[in-house]
Amino acid sequence: MDNKIEHINIAVTNRCNLSCRQCSIWQETPKKDISLENISDILRSEVLDDDVDIALTGGEPFLHKNFRGIVKSVLEKKPGCLKSISTNGTLKDAMLDLFNSCAKSLSGFSLHISFDGITKHDEQ
Repeated sequence: MDNKIEHINIAVTNRCNLSCRQCSIWQETPKKDISLENISDILRSEVLDDDVDIALTGGEPFLHKNFRGIVKSVLEKKPGCLKSISTNGTLKDAMLDLFNSCAKSLSGFSLHISFDGITKHDEQ
């Protein structure tokens, strides 16, 4: 029996538009985005289960310069496998644009929004 990866979290960027105290990713330098080529290499890997659960995260993934291309690549190469995106929820227009363009291709998907309260978020 082959052991294959069944769950994978891919941090697509370390960019973030917030400066939360409980997270220091916004302080990392240099700022980097994973390339679409690297995503394609990961998705082609033989160590991934055919039905791998894929989660995309960051930093703030919606700040990636080609996040839509990454999501499209995941949906094409691993249909039904994109299970979640973790976000701080502040980039509403980018989120709506993405979901309006690919909602029909998402199955069993959830959006994870990090929210720690209106006034406490930056104090933690």
